[in-house]
Amino acid sequence: MFYVIRVLFEFPMPAPPLAPDDLLTRLQACGSLLAELPASALTQLAPAVTTHRYPAGALLFCQDERAEGFFVIEQGTVTVARLAADGRERVLHRFGPGELVGEVPVFQGGAYPATATAVDQVQALRIGRDRFVTIGSSHPDILFDLLAVLAQRLRHFVRTIDALAFSDVQARLARVLLDDQRGGVVQLQGTKAQLAARIGTVPETLSRTLRKLEAAGCLHVDRRRIQLLDAERLEEIAAGG
Repeated sequence: MFYVIRVLFEFPMPAPPLAPDDLLTRLQACGSLLAELPASALTQLAPAVTTHRYPAGALLFCQDERAEGFFVIEQGTVTVARLAADGRERVLHRFGPGELVGEVPVFQGGAYPATATAVDQVQALRIGRDRFVTIGSSHPDILFDLLAVLAQRLRHFVRTIDALAFSDVQARLARVLLDDQRGGVVQLQGTKAQLAARIGTVPETLSRTLRKLEAAGCLHVDRRRIQLLDAERLEEIAAGG
């Protein structure tokens, strides 16, 4: 069912495979580590790469779906989340231009461990797994680079688990707002439900917590714009103060 929805949402249909020079140019433009592959490897890889575009809310892939490729984000933001047996969603990570999404099965095989959703309009390069694994056997350096990326994400997940286990909703929200702010302002890219899932709560609790922080003079909410008024106090709250 999810697969059908994704195909209907995607627009336009995937373009034909890229030429090696075009592939290199686009990988360099978005800052992907795959741009470091030598020309011979890019020539082999290009036939397995296609361009995909997704509107906000569309699915790049679904949890437990067979993994036959991974993605390099060129434009937009993608969230990756797991769905629990009771239907609750937990956002694990957010990805932007240059980052890889769905690359775990490159090493593991099998199914995607989570669902990837476009937060806004997304353009991505999809790379076929089988072709990439073949190239990786000849260019092991790129596989070590990927392992470094996975190690960084593992550290991120450990911090996320710590936050869920040892801090309350208010502390987790303060931490996310501080991390996302630009010049003292957080511009929400997704829905409040997505933000709630990101901090491991439900939208109703998120709204109450925002009102509580606003009443305390820590921030001001104006629809999708959140202005941080007291970053020092938010830092204390994020630290459990």
